Amino acid sequence: MEYSYNFQDNISATLFNGTSKNILEWILENRDKEEWAKDPNAYEMTNLFLFGAKYANEGKLVDKDTLAQIWEIRSQDFARCNIPENSFIYTICQDAYEAAMQGKRVVNDENSHHALRKMAGIGLYLKQQQRDSGEITYNNPAELMQLLECAGTLKAIHPNLFQRYAFGKNLDVLCNLQLSQELPAEIRDSITSAQEQLAVRREVTQTQGKQPLSKIDLCQRMINDAIKISQFMREKDKQKGGKNKGPNRHVYVSPANNFYYSVYFELSHLRDDFNSGNISKQDFEARFDDICGKSGINFQEMQEVVAQISSIEKSTQALYDSLNDKVLDHFDKVKKGENQNPESPENPAR
Repeated sequence: MEYSYNFQDNISATLFNGTSKNILEWILENRDKEEWAKDPNAYEMTNLFLFGAKYANEGKLVDKDTLAQIWEIRSQDFARCNIPENSFIYTICQDAYEAAMQGKRVVNDENSHHALRKMAGIGLYLKQQQRDSGEITYNNPAELMQLLECAGTLKAIHPNLFQRYAFGKNLDVLCNLQLSQELPAEIRDSITSAQEQLAVRREVTQTQGKQPLSKIDLCQRMINDAIKISQFMREKDKQKGGKNKGPNRHVYVSPANNFYYSVYFELSHLRDDFNSGNISKQDFEARFDDICGKSGINFQEMQEVVAQISSIEKSTQALYDSLNDKVLDHFDKVKKGENQNPESPENPAR
């Protein structure tokens, strides 16, 4: 799945190898000139390696030799920041690097990708503070709110990564550092609310791990997920079918739309039969297992798909809002006589 063009610090497949070489050249040219340039850039490394893993997995040509040279240098530089190899910061970077070399993607959605690179970057920043001044502070509410949102997606799609890199514990530390600063009540409440919501999701997941959900609960959740996926596919089908014009226009229905709606239909009837007392719990569980086995679906996979759909929808909405804001801002400047010639040297046409 391609990331949106406006994804922050996006590296397209066509520019990836060139970007890798530029980063390596910068490191070689600057690390012996400036003391600060000897420190690794965990955000940049994680971002680069995650894209490398993604593109290598997709069969695209990735310059692994350049990535290996970057890692050979920077993996030694973590010690300058008092970061051991068992630190979550080092581990995130190392896992992303090894995934790139093996051609095995780590994540494939923007939110999870951002959560990993940002957590590594902030972690390194705090370690650098501690080394240089003996103290650590954090004061970036907007960055923290975005990280909390992206971490929620990571938890839903990749709970193993969320746990491996101690996201819950690390986010609690960041929230406490931020809340120790002077903040408007609205921002403070937003951070606290987001932190509590993520804590609830963590608690529910941990409880589910010890006490698996009943098949009745699983059935209801899979009904919700199936209709969400079907609705997503239906909207895409409308766009595809809308290209056909005329009285005999074909209404396109994708295989996935049909499939997930059928799953929704079967599970809904099964649930209704059980709730109305028409079948026993034993019969319900047998039919539920039969539907899942016949369709080849499972709860975890459907959760991952729904989380990716939510991520896409949020990204699309953000683009929609940003374009509207840009145009409205332009009209406002025109109205006030502040608009510039779009082809002037200060604002060249693109």
